[in-house]
Amino acid sequence: MGKRVEVAGIHVANELHAFIENDVLPDLPLSSEDFWLGLATLLKDFSPRNKALLQARDQFQRKIDDWHQAQ
Repeated sequence: MGKRVEVAGIHVANELHAFIENDVLPDLPLSSEDFWLGLATLLKDFSPRNKALLQARDQFQRKIDDWHQAQ
């Protein structure tokens, strides 16, 4: 795994951080601080829901796999 930088309490790959800072943000009316704080907030708010959805997907996939093996 590549090197990471910590920004707004999250760890971001150096390449992603450089892309956002150098290629995305200069064209937007948004500060770097606001972008990273917003992303950190989204990750904090939605990570538990995303984890639960991934677990549900795994359960459905197991049921599908079991059905196919039984047929």
